[in-house]
Amino acid sequence: ELLTDMHQALAQPRLRCPVSCQTFLLRPPVALRRPQVPCSSTAPDRASAPMQARPPRITPEQQAAFEILQPGQLVEGSVKEVKQYGALVTLPAHGGLTGLLHKSQVSGQRVQVETAFSPGENVKALVLSKTSSPMQLTLSTKYLEQQPGDMVHNRQLVWDAAEETAAAWREGPGRGILENAQQKGDKRAAKAQQRKPQGVDGGENVK
Repeated sequence: ELLTDMHQALAQPRLRCPVSCQTFLLRPPVALRRPQVPCSSTAPDRASAPMQARPPRITPEQQAAFEILQPGQLVEGSVKEVKQYGALVTLPAHGGLTGLLHKSQVSGQRVQVETAFSPGENVKALVLSKTSSPMQLTLSTKYLEQQPGDMVHNRQLVWDAAEETAAAWREGPGRGILENAQQKGDKRAAKAQQRKPQGVDGGENVK
């Protein structure tokens, strides 16, 4: 009898899920559906949005002062900021331009820039090189030293003899050094120009 009941159960047709059940599985009721957020037609189109122009970083006075400055010229300024790689020097007599006194150009003796200078300190330096695009000035006090290390041990002596030392240096070894420094500056400027994205103009007067 048990085997007979099993055969009869297997012979009966299988019950199928009603249509309403299948509809529920394929498409749940509205109350259970995830709400759809309509796409806003007011969203900004980045591709067509105009690029905002950057504010000018260089004033006409600074541009004119930059054109007058020449490599080898002695300038006076004050330390604006001290970085690990060098000191940023502001030149008030030259439109407020800022030049970089790199740590390798401070002295013939190795120095720690962070302890060698402090913000607001007055300095004299030589313009080592300049580039127009982007506008950059590099400075040097190393070539104002009469002996390597004077900027560390006897800085006032460097300032007192700066005019005389600068004139002698320009007429002597400074010629070749200035030419070499300017060539290096031009190469750095050319590489920076190549890396600059299209449609972006302007430059820093600090490097």
